[in-house]
Amino acid sequence: MNKKIVLVMIVTLVICLLGTAESTAIVKRAYSVAVSATVEGDDIIVTNQGGSDSYALTELRVFVDGVDCKRMLNPIVGDTLTCYDLSPGDHRVIVFGKFVDGSEQPLLDTYLTVESTEEKKLAMLTVRVEDEDMNKLPGCKVEVIYDSNKKVGFTDEEGEVDFTIPPGKATIIVNCLGYTKAFDYYVTELHPNGAVITMPFKVTKEGSPGFELILAALAVLAGVRISIKQHK
Repeated sequence: MNKKIVLVMIVTLVICLLGTAESTAIVKRAYSVAVSATVEGDDIIVTNQGGSDSYALTELRVFVDGVDCKRMLNPIVGDTLTCYDLSPGDHRVIVFGKFVDGSEQPLLDTYLTVESTEEKKLAMLTVRVEDEDMNKLPGCKVEVIYDSNKKVGFTDEEGEVDFTIPPGKATIIVNCLGYTKAFDYYVTELHPNGAVITMPFKVTKEGSPGFELILAALAVLAGVRISIKQHK
């Protein structure tokens, strides 16, 4: 065989092999690892949920609205990363994973909403049901409807049931001894000294500043006394 032809064939073979090796080095596998993100208060918490390739995960990086928020080396399943004190509103959360071969891939890209502090304020109401002789009535059904939401509870051995709801208008429905009564109650904010801002019923102040019990309202249902108390 002609020496020039042999030389060309060898050079071509070497180039092909080098090209194949280079292509193989560039191609990286996609890893299977899952992470989740949740909101708690004004914090966003990212959790490593693991996966079939979790053994290959060497680093997690969390970005919130494009800002590098938190990173963790050699995370294991169940590890969490927390971004603290975020402002109210929608936030874009992107989580990248780095793996043993040096590659990096996005594991999560989502939006989460942090509620404002005002929206998170809640008040606790205690509904107490008694008969006309002030004997406690357990087992009475009480419904509280607010902002298109409804909570249902039953009075305990003390004739009481507690509800936690946001400030604003609430409709309270009491069903006891075969009778039903519905009425509106305004969950109010209190001045620091415990003064009442607004109430739809005649109010009896049963405590002083620092006492747990601040407000009480009374409704009557066929000889059944229904007292509503708002806690500080």
